[in-house]
Amino acid sequence: NWLQMVFPDDCFNIIMGDGSFNNLASKEENGELLKICFKSLKTGGYLILRHLVIPKGYQAYQDIKVLLSDYRNGSLSLEDLIMETRFLLFRPQAYSPETFQSDSGKVFKILDSFHRSGILKDEEYNKLNAYRNTVINTLYPETDFINLAKTIGFKTLETYHDQPFRFFNYLYMSAFQK
Repeated sequence: NWLQMVFPDDCFNIIMGDGSFNNLASKEENGELLKICFKSLKTGGYLILRHLVIPKGYQAYQDIKVLLSDYRNGSLSLEDLIMETRFLLFRPQAYSPETFQSDSGKVFKILDSFHRSGILKDEEYNKLNAYRNTVINTLYPETDFINLAKTIGFKTLETYHDQPFRFFNYLYMSAFQK
């Protein structure tokens, strides 16, 4: 648990995290972890993160039938199917723009209903269910997480994402400096 870490002040040159902030349940916990990282980094130290964001101007799928059609015809990867269903397609039902919280439990209940109705095939349902949980994740709009890091005192050096799949439109690498 990153929030229970205790390190001396100014002890690291670099801290790296992979999805760590998305797996915290609230904006407050994200702010707390950023403060821990800032305090633990030496002056000039780096915080390197890979995290999910909602990209500015991103056009998520609006219809599960269109999403599944694209997946079935091979124009959408399994990773894209997972991310689109887990975080984006059902945002109106499972995401709070005020708290940046995405409720996976609500998403999987919706997927259950699509499976029962036959829209989601057994094979697709089983692949999505491999990631089933009831976790509350935080998922920030693209600029909001960067702004949060700035309020803690971090300088943003770079944000980067590759684009071989749609998936990489919302999977960002970010580099911050103390």
